[in-house]
Amino acid sequence: MHSRVTERPVQEQVQLREERVNVERRPVDRPISDADRAFQERAIEATETREEAVVDKRARVVEEVLVNKEANQRTETVRDTVRRTDVDVQQIPGGQQQTGSTAYVDEFTNQIAADQRYRGREWDSVEPEFRQNFESRYPGNRWDQFKDAVRRNWDRTRNKV
Repeated sequence: MHSRVTERPVQEQVQLREERVNVERRPVDRPISDADRAFQERAIEATETREEAVVDKRARVVEEVLVNKEANQRTETVRDTVRRTDVDVQQIPGGQQQTGSTAYVDEFTNQIAADQRYRGREWDSVEPEFRQNFESRYPGNRWDQFKDAVRRNWDRTRNKV
């Protein structure tokens, strides 16, 4: 999705009011009356006012856009090799003690990496022996579940990763 912003000028007619005070002096010549209140101090106040146009902008939702996705299902027969990735958890020095399957992998890999019989050999040549060794040491644990993690550790100990 892509969004863009467009702008358009707006013009509006607004009525404003302004009040001004004008002081005018006119010469007169008439006798004083009671309404004139002569010789008394007083103040007369007049307030000027002026309106200004204030523009207030508010964002308003004027349209909603719905995006839909349509999914169809079909059945197809495929033939291929299925691979599975297991999570390999490496112990951090000073951290908690490992338990469970990752401890199996680390323990097993450390033992085979130290074994002189496997030095300098490639994975494909040692993997059948590793499998047999692993399954005899850890009965009930399937090699297929641990093979990839053992391979990563094996390569790491040989500085290939």
